[in-house]
Amino acid sequence: MLVDSLLAGRIDVFVSALQHLALPAVALSMAGIGQITRITRSAMLENRRKDHVLTLQSFGVPERVIIFRYLLKLSSIAPLTIMGLEFASLIGNAFVIEMVFSWGGFASYGLNAILQKDLNAVTAVVLVSGLFFIVANLIVDVLIAIIDPRMRRKEAR
Repeated sequence: MLVDSLLAGRIDVFVSALQHLALPAVALSMAGIGQITRITRSAMLENRRKDHVLTLQSFGVPERVIIFRYLLKLSSIAPLTIMGLEFASLIGNAFVIEMVFSWGGFASYGLNAILQKDLNAVTAVVLVSGLFFIVANLIVDVLIAIIDPRMRRKEAR
């Protein structure tokens, strides 16, 4: 609905669709936000005591630059990994969210396929869900390799 309304040039429909998307999005994301925040905080506190961060502080680099340019990049590896794993629970929770908010979508299609005992549709839903999970984890692995050069594959000599 969001993309269709933008392509049609209907800003009022876009705003309405965005408003109706807010509560399901918050309900779907609340479970993982606390865990990701806690892991990010503990990684930031752990990396704050490293020698290169202390060196930056001793050279007088502003605290804001240290946090956003250096610490956040170092500390984002563990939360990114958890986000990739959290994606599986988001796929599963989407079934519940679509039923609670009476949305017709991929999850409700899968649930109707289960209730009607349509084996081909159930297989397709499971395969597509697995594909989403694989692609999400691939994206996370690529992002981690971009952020942390230690994770990159060594070239054969």
